[in-house]
Amino acid sequence: MITPQDANIDGLGTKVVGSYKPNAFGLNDMHGNVWEWCQDWMADYPEGAAMDPKGPATGNDRVLRGGSFFLIESHARSSYRGSCLSFKQVEDSGFRLARTVDVKAAIAPTEPKPDPTEIMSTKGNLLVSPFTEAKAKEVQKEVAKILKKEVDENEDLGKGIKLEMVLIPAGKFKMGSPASEKGRQPTENQHEVTLTKPYYIGKYEVTQDQWQEVMANNPSKTKGEKLPVTDISWNDCQEFIKKLNSTTNGGYRLPTEAEWEYACRAGTTDAYSFGDSLKKGDSNCLTKGDPNSGGGAAGNIKLVGSYSPNAFGLHDMHGNVFEWCEDWFGAYPSGLVTDPKGPPTGDPRVLRGGAFTTHVIDARSSYRPNISPTYRSFSVGFRLARTP
Repeated sequence: MITPQDANIDGLGTKVVGSYKPNAFGLNDMHGNVWEWCQDWMADYPEGAAMDPKGPATGNDRVLRGGSFFLIESHARSSYRGSCLSFKQVEDSGFRLARTVDVKAAIAPTEPKPDPTEIMSTKGNLLVSPFTEAKAKEVQKEVAKILKKEVDENEDLGKGIKLEMVLIPAGKFKMGSPASEKGRQPTENQHEVTLTKPYYIGKYEVTQDQWQEVMANNPSKTKGEKLPVTDISWNDCQEFIKKLNSTTNGGYRLPTEAEWEYACRAGTTDAYSFGDSLKKGDSNCLTKGDPNSGGGAAGNIKLVGSYSPNAFGLHDMHGNVFEWCEDWFGAYPSGLVTDPKGPPTGDPRVLRGGAFTTHVIDARSSYRPNISPTYRSFSVGFRLARTP
């Protein structure tokens, strides 16, 4: 039981912090006064035991805790969970901070290791589009040498199954499409983007044998070990990445939309990484009835690597399957942008690259469809990115 003598409830306004006695931890005003925002999205609790829960990856409302001066005793209970849209401002809501600390007893926090990727742009290794394939490969080697890594790195998943990743140097490019580009969409307004750090991205789309090795299942309707894994949602990708990172050195993630387009363009400024059209051998897109297409046969998903790589050495960036990106979908910002990550919240997530079910026009480097993160389709897969 709690009374107005214990906490600020059933009141007429907020009180000075610390007006009421602390709990056993020495924390004041945990009940009443103002609602306090929590980090989590609101959702049903999971069943069974949970360790270090952080709530769901996405949602509509964020959690509020503690009740407020405006509410009754039952709303100030330790377990009561309020919720509200994250952008909404409410007169009886506030927050308190948390901070992560070093839990190693009697050991001073260690100095963070310097991030070797921070020096890339100051060492003359910032690729500025347009650039040639020779320049791309030259700078890839230079950056790998600085990082003391390889341009092509492999992750052994076991049973001879490897993830092949390619190093992409930091760079500057024009993201989106010019008004003159055929098939251009209103959401593709062109703007300059600088990516200040190098990163790795999958040489190929994630395959079914890779998914099987990590997740112990294969959701793809069309089966084939070296076919891209399909019928997976954005949320499914996050589960794959979580498990993959727990069994490796980690750092795996989905590419941001900007990272994906920069890697796809590979120094080009045309509609595709091979020019303003695609010829046979460039991509697996729907060709029937499309006079601008020279891509693969209509209606068939293909083995990864079936088509020529771009200047960075990446295969199938146009066609085969759509690829999930990390970002929520939203309007591009205007002006110059550095290391964009998309809007902080949203409804749909971004897909890139086109698919074997789409016409060539929808496989352009700048094309950015979007859909719910729970969506699954036989034409949707993904490729990984990784921070060095």
